[in-house]
Amino acid sequence: MDHQFANRFAAASRPGGEISSLRERSANDFALVLQDMAGAIAFNDNAAASGAERRLAELVGETMTLSNLMGRRRLLMELPERGSQFTEGDEALMFASTPIFPRVPFKEALNYLKGLSPEVASSASEVSEMYRKGKNFSIAHSAKLLILDRIKKYIEAGVAGTPKEKAIQAIKKAGQFSRGYAKTIYQTNLASAYTAGRFEQAKEPHVAKVVKAFQYVAINDPPRVRSNHLAHHGLVASQFDSAWNEFSPPQGFNCRCGVRLITLFEARRRGLLDSQGDITKMTDQQKSYWRSKGAVPDKGFNPTENRVQSA
Repeated sequence: MDHQFANRFAAASRPGGEISSLRERSANDFALVLQDMAGAIAFNDNAAASGAERRLAELVGETMTLSNLMGRRRLLMELPERGSQFTEGDEALMFASTPIFPRVPFKEALNYLKGLSPEVASSASEVSEMYRKGKNFSIAHSAKLLILDRIKKYIEAGVAGTPKEKAIQAIKKAGQFSRGYAKTIYQTNLASAYTAGRFEQAKEPHVAKVVKAFQYVAINDPPRVRSNHLAHHGLVASQFDSAWNEFSPPQGFNCRCGVRLITLFEARRRGLLDSQGDITKMTDQQKSYWRSKGAVPDKGFNPTENRVQSA
């Protein structure tokens, strides 16, 4: 492991690390695969299109695996005995800059991450398998179908010239769409996996003794923040509460929201614990209250479908 990569990893692991350029470069990796896919589809090269689909599935799976494990590690770093407590602002800023590792081999990044935490290492194989069992292929196949539809529409839009010229023009038109769509795939699934990692780690018995709940954190920076996302801000529920199937971030594509942990000590100070020392699960009435405030996902977005959860 070279020192340059170790330094980049350490910087990316800090809340508010200067890693926005890394995030953009990672999204570009998705865009390149999508552009290859568009070219193959435009020229009716089914083998090349299928190859691009497989590469995209692998890239999605690797990205979500690393992001999930980073979410697990971040939660462990936030536990009181680790001496790292962050404010809501720190948490939101850190979440908005979730790290990923462009141009670094997946196995190298994974091994380095595992080396930082025995607890993360023990979960790595399970997490990796989880993100290679269908969701990543489903995402890649959906992308292929969407690109196919776009290419057909571009060609049918009346592009003049020979079939080859039509294909080239369609690829050019698909280029801008591919870049925007790649960023959406990247950021949304990065957020999904990162949040899933935090929840899964918080459910571990030894962690659950200290971590009693999560609080939804929205980034309040009008006009960028969506009103329905901001409406979730402050919502508190146990990490075991099924309410998170509805209210957990991401609440839409490119959602920048996150969750901050609430320790036993904070929950006790805020009077959130019942007689058993736990946080009571949200009632239907409480859920209705949050919905009435506007805490609902973006239209057409299903939070559960965009998150991998433990059984």
